[in-house]
Amino acid sequence: MTDRLRVGLVGCGRWGKNILRDLRGLGCRVDVADPDAAMRAAALDHGAASAVDHVDRLDSPCDAYVVAAWTTQHGRLVDRLLETGKPIFCEKPLTDDPEHADRIAEQASERVFVMHKWRYHPGVEKLAEMAASGEHGAVRQVATRRLQWTTPHGDADAIWTLTPHDLSMIYGLLGHMPEPRAAAGVVDADGQARGLFGILGETPSAVVHVAANWPRVERVVSVVYDGGVGVMDDPLADHVKFYPGSGGQAYAKAPEAERALPVSTEFPLLRELRAFVEHVEGGPPPPTGAAEGALIVRTLAKLRALGGLPER
Repeated sequence: MTDRLRVGLVGCGRWGKNILRDLRGLGCRVDVADPDAAMRAAALDHGAASAVDHVDRLDSPCDAYVVAAWTTQHGRLVDRLLETGKPIFCEKPLTDDPEHADRIAEQASERVFVMHKWRYHPGVEKLAEMAASGEHGAVRQVATRRLQWTTPHGDADAIWTLTPHDLSMIYGLLGHMPEPRAAAGVVDADGQARGLFGILGETPSAVVHVAANWPRVERVVSVVYDGGVGVMDDPLADHVKFYPGSGGQAYAKAPEAERALPVSTEFPLLRELRAFVEHVEGGPPPPTGAAEGALIVRTLAKLRALGGLPER
């Protein structure tokens, strides 16, 4: 059987192995570059056509590249891969440096895309569809919670690795990025950023709460419309919830009968990789381009500054 495309996967660790799995499932040949010998061996065991220790040793020509390395390496690797002239799908965030992200967006916005997977989540797409249709009136606020006890990333703090998810959803739900207004950060005794509470915009506004010091995992997205509230509080569920009304009545109960709106349970990683592969084959570009990726990096840098967090 002929491979659909030849994709160079740069980084095949904890998350990269899932990317490898889904690219293979989409019918692509995958050539892996990873400095870790154990990761290379695992990649070969899971279907990689080849595995080398450095991006410069990847067999060529590849039709496209996916970057799934450490956050602090994203910018350098994208710069290197731009020399190939091929499309690039980079894990979020695009970089941890706003100026570098802007340079990439200015240089190659038509070839670089960012893996903001929550933009491809069917539940988020449903909430965005409701917002765009106006069926429940104007959007008044978007609020997100992304809370957990720790983070598996060793090179960048939890704020850099978690918050881009929520900012990308806010952008997708509102169609623009509200300007950061206020933020409060949490730094532990070792000087590591562990939490961020941010407020953006006015009407509509957005509220973001991210933490890597929370005793339980929470993933919640809510959209307040004039006529009700849409909620996704279980990313694995086959529906999102809608609560009609606007509240405000003294001592009134919340609506007992919520409306469940069905959504697909297909994983967003597979959906975003499919969008990228189809683009490389001549289809439309993925919606999460480099310009948006750079905007998210800039916005996060502003929130960090407002919250008293270190730049990195």
